[in-house]
Amino acid sequence: MLLSLKFEKIYMIFLFIPLFVVMLILLIINFVHFDEIEKRKKRKQRFWIFLSRSAIIVLLVIALTSPFLEKKESTDGNPEIMLLYDNSSSMQLYNFDIDTFKKQLEDKVPTQVKYIGNEISSPIGDEIFKQLHKKNLLLISDGNNQKGSIALQDVAVLANKFNTTINVLKLDENKKDTSIIIDGAKTAIIDTEYPFKFALDNLKETGKVQVVVDNKVIFEKDVSVDKTPLSYKFTTLGDHLIVAKFMSKNNDGAKDNTASKDHFEINNIYYKVVEVVEKPKVLYISSKTSIIDDILQLRYNVVKQTTLPQSLNGFFAIVINDRMNAITDEESKKIESFVDDGNGLVVIGGENSFNVPSHIDLLLPVQMGTKDEKNVAFNFLLLLDASGFTPEQLSAEEQVASQILLQLNKRKEKINAGIMRFAHDTKIISDFADISLADAMVKKMIDLDDVSIIEGVVWYRPANLDVGIRRAGEMYKNIEGNNNIIVISDGAVKQDVLLGAIEYIKAYRDKGIRIHSYHHQNLFLDDNALIPSRQAISSYGRGLYIKEITDIDKLFEKNLIISDQNHWITYGLPKLDASLVKFNKVIPTAYGQTLVTTGTGVPIITTNSYNRVAVISTDDGAEWAQQLFSKNNLYLSYRVFDWAVGDPNRNKETYVRVEDAIVNQKTQVQYKGKSVPISDKCNFVAVEDYSECYIVPTTIGIDQILNKKFNVNYPEEYIDIGYNEDELKVLTQKTGGSFFTSGDIQNIVEKTKNSAKVDIIKKIYIDWYFVIAAIAIFLTEIVIRKIAERIRE
Repeated sequence: MLLSLKFEKIYMIFLFIPLFVVMLILLIINFVHFDEIEKRKKRKQRFWIFLSRSAIIVLLVIALTSPFLEKKESTDGNPEIMLLYDNSSSMQLYNFDIDTFKKQLEDKVPTQVKYIGNEISSPIGDEIFKQLHKKNLLLISDGNNQKGSIALQDVAVLANKFNTTINVLKLDENKKDTSIIIDGAKTAIIDTEYPFKFALDNLKETGKVQVVVDNKVIFEKDVSVDKTPLSYKFTTLGDHLIVAKFMSKNNDGAKDNTASKDHFEINNIYYKVVEVVEKPKVLYISSKTSIIDDILQLRYNVVKQTTLPQSLNGFFAIVINDRMNAITDEESKKIESFVDDGNGLVVIGGENSFNVPSHIDLLLPVQMGTKDEKNVAFNFLLLLDASGFTPEQLSAEEQVASQILLQLNKRKEKINAGIMRFAHDTKIISDFADISLADAMVKKMIDLDDVSIIEGVVWYRPANLDVGIRRAGEMYKNIEGNNNIIVISDGAVKQDVLLGAIEYIKAYRDKGIRIHSYHHQNLFLDDNALIPSRQAISSYGRGLYIKEITDIDKLFEKNLIISDQNHWITYGLPKLDASLVKFNKVIPTAYGQTLVTTGTGVPIITTNSYNRVAVISTDDGAEWAQQLFSKNNLYLSYRVFDWAVGDPNRNKETYVRVEDAIVNQKTQVQYKGKSVPISDKCNFVAVEDYSECYIVPTTIGIDQILNKKFNVNYPEEYIDIGYNEDELKVLTQKTGGSFFTSGDIQNIVEKTKNSAKVDIIKKIYIDWYFVIAAIAIFLTEIVIRKIAERIRE
C-alpha cells in the first residue's frame, strides 16, 4: 500500500494572499482609542491573534484545495495463460508434448492453448498480433517467422501498447536438420561467368555438398560455412539445370543422402533453372581504345562507333565514353526516346566531359559543380544512440565514439568534432571543438549524468532517431566545411521512426551534410534483422557504412567507398579496393542515387531513380581510374552495365517467364506473343501487352509449361530451420517477458500471477481534517481569551 498527498484544486492556494492582507489590515487599524498602557496590552494580544488567525486561514485555504491521499492497492486480477503453440512442420525437431505441458499448468492457473501455423506455414507475427488482447502469452515456437508476416520486433512494440506480456519457452533440438538453397539470377549470358551461391541453414556440423550443372558435378566438398559462392560459364543457349544437394554424416561416418541424419529429406535438394541468352546488343560510342572495350566485348554484343547511328533498334543499352559533349540536340532526343522505352544509358566521364553544358545533361543523375576541397575543415558530429538502459560509466556507443575520436586525432587535417546523444530527446554532450581536445570530449561522456532509474524503476528510453538526426543537422547551421554526421546505433528503431529519420537524412545530404553509419552490432537481438536499418542510414545519407574504426581514414582520401549498400548494382559487393587520380566535378541531382563516392563524398557512380541511366564520373581507366576497372573490381563494372541492359528477354517477340515455384503454391506465368496461348495447365488472360495465368505445381523438381522449364522447390517452411533464440529475445525484452524451460512450471505460474496483478488507486479526501483543525484553533483562541479576561477581572 502506498500513500501520497495530492491536491485536486491547487489553484485555490492563491486565496491565502488576499485573505492574509485583509486580516492584517483589520488587526493593524485601531477602531477604538486606548491609553498607552492599554495599547501595550492590546499589541501583545493582537500578535497572538495574528498567529492563530494566520494558521486558521492557511488551514481553510488548504481545505479549499480539496486535499486527498492516494492509496495504491494491488489486486490479483484475472491470472490466466494463453499458450501459443507453433504447429508448423519445423517444430518436429523438438518432440514437445503440448498436452502434458498444458495439464501441468492448468492444475495451478487457468490455461488455454491456441495452435498457430500449419504444416507448411508459420506466420508467428500475425498470430501473436491476433492474441494481444490477452495479458499473458507464452509462445512455444522455434521463432522462424514466415516471410510477409508481421515482424516480431513490430509485434513487441504493439504488445507494449496493449500492456501484454509475452513469455517464450526455450526449446532444445532433439533432431538435427539442415536446409540448402541456391541464390542466383534467373538468366545468364552465354560464354560469360554466371555467379551464384548455395546457402545452408542450421548447419551444426560439417556436411558434404554436391552441386551439379546439367548432370556435371562442378562442386563436391565438405562444407562448414553457411554460404559458398560459385560461378559457371554456360556455352549453349536455352534452359540449364543446377541442382544442389546436402549430405550430412550418418552414424557410421559414411556420407550419403539416403542414410542422412537430417530429419527432413525434403530440404536437402534444391533446384534452379537458369535461362542462358544471347549476348545483349550494346552500342558503344567512343573515339578511343581502353579497357572498357575489353570489358564490354567479353559480355555483350558490342557495336562500337564514334557517333550515334540512324537506328537504335535491337540495342539494350548505350555506353558513351567521354563523348557526351559531341552529342547533338537531335541525337539527344533519340537517346531520350530510347531510355523512355526502358533501355539503358551509361555515360563515362573523362577530360572532355562535364566541363561545359551538353545536350544530354537533363537525362543524367548528376550535373556540373563541386565544392572546393582545398584547405577545407572536416567537421564530424558523433550521434550516439542512448536508448534502452546502460548501467556502465561509458556505454557501448560511447566507447565506439571514443575510438573514433582517437582515430580522428591521428589525422593531420583540420578537424572539428562534436558529440550528441539521442533517445526520447537529444542532448549535446560536447559542442564542436578542435580534435586535439578529444580527451576532454571523452571526459564529458564519462561525466554525463544520464538518468536511467526513476524512483527505483529502470526506464528503457525510446530510440527517436528522427529527432536525433533533425537536431544534429541543425547544429551545422552556418558551419562551413566538409560536414559529416556519424550515427552510432544498433538500428533497433521503429519503422515509422526510421522512415521519418530518412526524410531528414535526405534533406541534409542535399545540403552537403553526409550521414555515415557505424556497424554497431547488437549482441542480444537478431543483428541480421538490424543491419538493413543501419545500412539505410548511410545509403540515404550518401555516406560510408563504417565496419571498422580504421575505415574512418577513407573519409579523407580518394579511395572509393560504397555509399549505397541497397542498390542492385552494389548489393552484396565486398569492399572496393580502388583509388582515383582524378575525377569529374559533378554533384548529384534531386533524382540521383549515389552508389560509389570518393572518401570526401565526390560522386563517382550515380544512377537515376526513375530510369536506367548511370554516370561514371571519372575516365575509362586510361589515366584517372585504372584501379576502378582492374580485375579486382571487374564485378562492379559488370553490375553497372548489366543494370543498364536490364532483362535480356524484353526485346523478344515471344517469351515465357515463370516465377521460381514452390510445390503446392500458386505460381505466376507470363507470356509475351502475338496471341493468347493455350495450355492444359491453366487459362491465360490478356493483360496489357502480355498474357498471364497461375498454376499450382504438385511435384518438386523440374516442370514446364509452353516448352519453358521452371524449378519447383520445397515449401519455405523448411528453409528456416532451428531455434531462433535471437529473434525471440525481441519479444521478451521489449514486453517484460521471460524465457522459461518446460520444467519451470512454478516460475511460469508466479510470473503469470504477478503480470495479472492490477494496481487500483483510491482517493481519500482529507479536507475536513483541515477544517476541524481550523475550528479547533479558533475555539482554543476563544477559551484562552475568556480565561485571560477572568484572570484580569
